[in-house]
Amino acid sequence: MTRFVARKTMLAGLATLVVMLVEVVPAYAYVDPNLGNAIFQILFPVLTVLSTVLLVFRNSVRRVFHSIKSLFTRNSSARS
Repeated sequence: MTRFVARKTMLAGLATLVVMLVEVVPAYAYVDPNLGNAIFQILFPVLTVLSTVLLVFRNSVRRVFHSIKSLFTRNSSARS
């Protein structure tokens, strides 16, 4: 990531944070205390399956990402 893109991303994040802190609007909503448990029951199995798939197919995933990276690296070196 170039410095310009990193700086631009950081400034956009800071601007978003400032707007969120300045524009405080009351939320007229009720969040059930058991909602956290429901979210956990949904997310935990999903994260477990994803991590298991990544561990089982680790080499295949690594090869796919390496080939994608090499495509971008090859294209950027050809442009220079």
